[in-house]
Amino acid sequence: MPTIELFPATLANAIVDSPYTANIQALGGTSPYTFAVTDGTFPPGLNLSNTGAITGTPVTVSTFNFTITAYDIYSSYG
Repeated sequence: MPTIELFPATLANAIVDSPYTANIQALGGTSPYTFAVTDGTFPPGLNLSNTGAITGTPVTVSTFNFTITAYDIYSSYG
């Protein structure tokens, strides 16, 4: 199975009570891709769509470590 890389590798810092958007893109594998948080804690107030869009308004000041995984048409999700 080919390796799927995600871009960007790191995200810009979010500001509490300010709208945030970012888009995760995948390279490798075969599209379409599905994205999911597979480890760690995603920041409260933000959402990750299955298309890689991160949107929302963060509500907590803290550092959050999480892993986003991309699944291609041939990968098992879940």
